[in-house]
Amino acid sequence: MSVLIKGMEMPKEGCKDCLLVKRKGVFDICPFLKREVDGNVERGGKPLDCPLVSVPPHGRLIDADALLSQYTGYFWTAKTDYAEGLRDVANDIKQAPTIIEAEEGQ
Repeated sequence: MSVLIKGMEMPKEGCKDCLLVKRKGVFDICPFLKREVDGNVERGGKPLDCPLVSVPPHGRLIDADALLSQYTGYFWTAKTDYAEGLRDVANDIKQAPTIIEAEEGQ
């Protein structure tokens, strides 16, 4: 499971200005990677395996897969205008951009 910290901006200079990195004198320790972060960090970057992900501006997020799983059987095969309209909406949901990727097991 992931955690979203509302209002936190992605560090502009990588680990160098990350609020979560623990400063230990000469060493900077990432609490997520559980190791020293250096090298690339000194040039303003972040490690390739940095777990922080930028979330673009968005509206309300829902679990589209869970929503679509409620529609079965008749919904997909009916020949009515109403069912056709619902299928159009379902297809729009399927094609909507992904803001946050699904996690394993989700």
